[in-house]
This record gives sequence, C-alpha cells and structure tokens, in this order.
Amino acid sequence: MSVERTMNSTEDHSPVRDYRVFYDAIDSSINGVVITDLEGKIEYVNPSFLRMFEYENDSDVLGKKASDLFVSAEVKSLSDVEAIIDREIGNTEEFPAHHRDGSTFIVEVSSSTVQDKNGTVVGRMASFIDITKRKMAEEKNRVLSKQLIKSQELERERIAQDLHDGIAQTLHAAKLNLVAFMKEPGRFRERFKVGIECLDKASQELREVCDDLYPSILRDYGLESAVKWYAKNYFELQGIITELNISLQEPLDKDLEVQLYRIIKEIFSNIIRHSHCNSVELLLLKQNGKIVLSIKDNGVGFDMKTLDIEKKGFGLFSISQRASELNGDLLINSHPGRGTEIRIILKGQG
Repeated sequence: MSVERTMNSTEDHSPVRDYRVFYDAIDSSINGVVITDLEGKIEYVNPSFLRMFEYENDSDVLGKKASDLFVSAEVKSLSDVEAIIDREIGNTEEFPAHHRDGSTFIVEVSSSTVQDKNGTVVGRMASFIDITKRKMAEEKNRVLSKQLIKSQELERERIAQDLHDGIAQTLHAAKLNLVAFMKEPGRFRERFKVGIECLDKASQELREVCDDLYPSILRDYGLESAVKWYAKNYFELQGIITELNISLQEPLDKDLEVQLYRIIKEIFSNIIRHSHCNSVELLLLKQNGKIVLSIKDNGVGFDMKTLDIEKKGFGLFSISQRASELNGDLLINSHPGRGTEIRIILKGQG
C-alpha cells in the first residue's frame, strides 16, 4: 500500500488531502494508525495497522466502519473513543479489538480530530498499540503474586503450627513441672529436673525453627557448608545417599546465597516428599560468569507432558519464581521410573 495511491483514491475535502504532508511519517510509524471521515468510515490506514490487525492490504478495510475494529459494545465510533479517553486520566485507553480472523487482542488507543486548513473538523484519527503481550505478562504477574502470597501465608501457618505444637507445648510442660516443684519441693524434687529438661528441649526446638528460616551455619560458614549440613541431617536420616560436587571458588553475595539455599532446600524437600529415591547428585559451580545448579535423583520421576509448574504445588512454583528473580533459567527433565533432574542457570554473576 502506497500513500500516493491512497491519496488519489480519496474524494475532495478528505482528511487525506488536507494532511498529506504527514503521511510519510505516519507510514513509517510503529503504531497502527487509522483515519476516518466524520461518518467513521476508514479512509486511510498505515502499514503497521495492517500488520497489527492482520490484513493483507488497505483495500480490505477502506470504506468500512472503524468502530467494527472494537469488541467493546460502548465503542460505536471513533468519537466514542475520544469521549471515553476524555473521561479517563491520561491520553490513552485500552480496548479489546478484532483481528481479521475474529480473534481478540488488546490495544491501547489514542484518538484526535482531524481538521482542514480552515479549522473545520473533517475526520478523526486513532493510533493503536498492541499491548496483548504486556497484558498477558501483567496477568501472569498477578497470578504469580497471588500464589506467592498464598505460599508465604502457608509458610507462616506452618511456622505458627510448629511453634504451637512444639515449643509452646514443651514450655507448658516445663511450667507445670516447675510450678509443682515450687509448691512442694520435697515431694516433687524430680519435677524440677524434668522442667529443666523441657526447657532444654524447647530451646533446641526453637533453634531448629530458626535454622529452618535462616540457618546459622549459612550465616557463619557460607552456602557450601549449609548444603552439606542439610544433606547430612535430612537425606542421610532418610537413607538417601548424596553425592555433592560444589565448586564456587569464592564466597557469593549473601543475598544470593540465601536465595540459592532456599532453592536447594525446596528441591531437597520435594525429593524427600515425592521422589522415593535412594540417591541424589548435586552439582553447584560457578564458571564463565554463570552459576550452575543441578540436582538429580533416581526416584520415580513423572511424565513431563503433565508438568504445570503453577499447578504442581508451591514447591516448583517457588523454585521457578526464585530462579526468575535471579535472572536464571529453570530446566526440568524427568521420566516415569527414571528420576528427575532440576537444573538452574543463573546468568550475569561476574
């Protein structure tokens, strides 16, 4: 479609004739542009409009009503677009629109009147931006945020349950024994010893809760020692043999260590809960400005065709979210009866 041909095809007093000086610029615009007469019939579209709405050439739309581009029932003409924009804050508004095949996508539209050299309104112009991908990303972020909040609430609930069922009960037992001793020291001498033992147990349980949230070994000795400690204290108790290959060369940023630790801990937890494996291999290394984490198990595995990270529970979702926040790629490879490998590659790590 050439501008000259479109201009020659229009009648006198059309917005095309009066604004031909701008058409070369409009033709090269990345925004889709449409100009109509006062009745809303399309007199001009630029190449970006044709690509956006998936038309082959301008003859498919010239002379048709511009309002037919919109899905929304409130838009009957481009003047309605102007009126809606005037009611809103800002100079654009979002509308659902139709591709040529009838499929729907979301556009951001700005609209203005077209005047001739005498100031008479002779038509209207609208500029379109396809924001479908942006809206999909926004919706995905909303879903992920809701899931993350729910995951955090479940974690808080778990911690509260641990405190209530463990530490709180142990402290209550300590109190009962110590109160009994205070009332009758001679008769309940052994209660004092039991009360002290309960306090020791409560102290240990509290340390375990704190270590689960942020292990002191991670703070004091770094990620490698924390991973080895976790593998020894959790996998070995389950009879799972671990092979750890960790080569980081130098200490990592503390925030990065915490994130990696939580990712590894989540993967380990999933393995213990679901894999039914008897061996795990962990590779964690830094090379060529990337950090590579690979964790394999020889468990039951699963069918990759059924994998949906967002619906598989908060484990895989949390791992995926953390990897994304660290500018990383998450790769999962699994087959029924042949175990699972989770690989995370973090880029731009110096």
